[in-house]
Amino acid sequence: MTFINAVAAVGLYILSIFKIAGLAIFVAPFYNFNMLWILIPVWLGWIFAEFFQEKESTSLGNAISNGVIVLWAGIDWIRTTLNFLYTKEIALDPEFFGKIFLAAGVLAYGLIIIMSGVRAKPITRYIGRIREVFFVVVMFTPIYYNVMSLTLVHVVATLALLPLFYWLVEWIDRIIPTPKAAQD
Repeated sequence: MTFINAVAAVGLYILSIFKIAGLAIFVAPFYNFNMLWILIPVWLGWIFAEFFQEKESTSLGNAISNGVIVLWAGIDWIRTTLNFLYTKEIALDPEFFGKIFLAAGVLAYGLIIIMSGVRAKPITRYIGRIREVFFVVVMFTPIYYNVMSLTLVHVVATLALLPLFYWLVEWIDRIIPTPKAAQD
């Protein structure tokens, strides 16, 4: 009976991870329309960059541009968090500091992409792809607009589903035809 309980608990945890991702990606933007100002450009940038520029891989210039997207999202997250603190919609509590820490980490991620791209480091082509940038921004933006809470499960969901999202997009890229504008 203990084994069945353990399997059920793991299954429920995995289900909660998918639920968080689904809420963050598809539902949360409609709870606070202000976040659409950051998410619409990220969604459109992802679709066009994935389909026309990064079908096979990314260039250093494109990766640097993707780093700017992450940098801008981190700046927006800090701005939004400080605005909510100023209007007393949030308190100076551990969640506030967690949001600031996460935003600082995303800012650092953007700076690392930009600096490694400027230095022409090969790692830039991997850490600066639009699909990683898109997933990070879309998963965490609802937290900063007070639609979802910053929890360990949310962070685990993001980290656990990023490889799945990456390979799903890779698979889709392989089965859809390359547009004429993207052919060499």
